[in-house]
Amino acid sequence: MMAHERRDTVRQFRIAAGLSLLAAVAFYFSTNATLRDLDYTSQIASALLRGHLGLREKPPDWLNEMIPHQDRYYSAFPLGAVLSMVPIALLQKTGVLHNFPGHALAALIAGCCVYFFFQLAKAFGADYSSLEGSRLVRRILLALFPIFGTWTWCNLGFGGAWQIALGLALLGETAALYFTLVRPSPFIAGAFFALAFGNRTELLITLPVYLYFFWRRSNRSAVSWSRIRGIKRELWENGPMAIRFLSVPATLALLTAAYNFARFHSIFDFGYF
Repeated sequence: MMAHERRDTVRQFRIAAGLSLLAAVAFYFSTNATLRDLDYTSQIASALLRGHLGLREKPPDWLNEMIPHQDRYYSAFPLGAVLSMVPIALLQKTGVLHNFPGHALAALIAGCCVYFFFQLAKAFGADYSSLEGSRLVRRILLALFPIFGTWTWCNLGFGGAWQIALGLALLGETAALYFTLVRPSPFIAGAFFALAFGNRTELLITLPVYLYFFWRRSNRSAVSWSRIRGIKRELWENGPMAIRFLSVPATLALLTAAYNFARFHSIFDFGYF
């Protein structure tokens, strides 16, 4: 990397980090986390730390979506959403936190999303990733719009478990795109994709999109798709990339199936059947 490219990269990082910090602060003070007491995932994460898949005692009345089954109370949230809250549960267990920090979490997620949205502009060429004049203003607006111009501002701001899960899914998808299109890293992209579908299972349908992006990047001069031999060759050459990308999502999918089976005796039952 040449000296001017290194300086440009550092400048982009500083602008992205500063913008994400400002976005997080603005998000925090412009929202009211009225649903922060609905900490379903944090409650189950705390139970996991105690070696249980559900709550042994009846949850508070406001957690009325807990699922009573046999002698436990379970949550309909997928395993990924619960594991995402394990760090929060650890901080609560050690006494660092006493309540679910839904408000701060929502602001942190919003700020991280803005960072990755800003950096994603590099995938669209120099015209969109410029740091000069009106182009920089446009880039900043494009980074802020998905947070402050869509459902995210009003929804994520409530700070409940459902909203935090949606925010983490958005963050996972955005970061996975960044590590697919801008800084290709199949393993890291796969980890963020696991964060996304771990919080919103239906996002598994976007898996082919990420695999296609990696495939296209590594096969720009590939042989014709009409030739079976060419397709087999591409599959063989891209196998290691696919394995790196899928390693974390596949592991989470298997653990989720085991988690569901241990609770409801069906790998497909999240608590709705």
